[in-house]
Amino acid sequence: MTASRSARARSGLVIAALSASVLGAWACGPEEPEPKVGGVVPPPPTTTQTATTTPPPAEPTLDERRKSAKAAYDAGDWAKAQAELEIIVGKEPTDGPSQAMLADIYASKGDKRAADAYLAATKADGGKDERLALMAAKSLFDQRRYDDVVTVSTAATKANEKSMPLWMYLGLSQQAKLDWAAASETYGKLTTAWPDEPELWADLANAQVGAGKVPEGKKSAKTALDKWTEVRGAKNTKEVKLGKGPDELCSIARAMRRAGDANGALGALGKYTIAKDELAVTIDIEKGFAKHALKDDKTAYQSADKALKLSNNGSAPAHLLLAAVAIDQKHPEIAKAELGVYDMLGGEIAYAWDRKSLEEQMNKPAVEPTPKPAPKKAK
Repeated sequence: MTASRSARARSGLVIAALSASVLGAWACGPEEPEPKVGGVVPPPPTTTQTATTTPPPAEPTLDERRKSAKAAYDAGDWAKAQAELEIIVGKEPTDGPSQAMLADIYASKGDKRAADAYLAATKADGGKDERLALMAAKSLFDQRRYDDVVTVSTAATKANEKSMPLWMYLGLSQQAKLDWAAASETYGKLTTAWPDEPELWADLANAQVGAGKVPEGKKSAKTALDKWTEVRGAKNTKEVKLGKGPDELCSIARAMRRAGDANGALGALGKYTIAKDELAVTIDIEKGFAKHALKDDKTAYQSADKALKLSNNGSAPAHLLLAAVAIDQKHPEIAKAELGVYDMLGGEIAYAWDRKSLEEQMNKPAVEPTPKPAPKKAK
């Protein structure tokens, strides 16, 4: 009885276990047998979806960019034109027309990159386009890149022989480089082509003196003064393109002073009548330099002081004149300080000769007097 009861109990447990198993299988769904192919279970089927992507747009060609840039440039959309042009010249730096348009855009914004763009455009053009060459020369000259100005102007004057501005940029840059021999040659060509311009004769005179050709410089300075008297007279009928206020006479006076004729310089300056409302600072400075050359440092100092007051301390040549006076008065530290101010203010090409001369005086070693031999004792 006990054994029977025990067997029934075990049977009940087995039935309960089987029931739980069946119920679990029913809840999860029937288990499907894996199909077999040749005794091998195949991998589960995969679903492959082909992604549809849009290909990127083709990169515009350089010709397409050129057309786009030109259209934007003509329409005044310079932001778009600049973006296109920068890509173009980045790939083709020798593209002259693109460089020229880009240079114009840079120049309109005061961007210093205009100088290099104009330079590239002019090189690509071979200097034939006078406007491009002048824009290149001016922007490079403003940045004091005188070697580049000489390169541009030399090439451009071959194609534009009658361009006075290009020849003058060449001469001014040679003068700034203290290449007086080359400047003399350039200004010689200018006075031959435009013989009625007093300023060109004065420039020639200054270059000749700088090159050590003092007699030639004196002669050219006299011609400059004669021309000035002629063309500035009431009866003059000749066209004069250059000259403004006292600038011509000041340039003539500089040449005379540098050639050793300080009195002639003062005489030339005396021909200019200063108007009541005119601040002729350059006249005061040149008079001061002439007085300094005549060893009248007191008047030279007064002229420099007056020029500084009139210019609100902005006249670089006035500081150069003060340096000259300080050197004569044996005050090297003051001279050095004044030269420093002159350089800080940017100096002026017209005074490059004087600047170099004063520098040489400052650096000249002091010459000690030769000691006298001791007198012989009487026997």
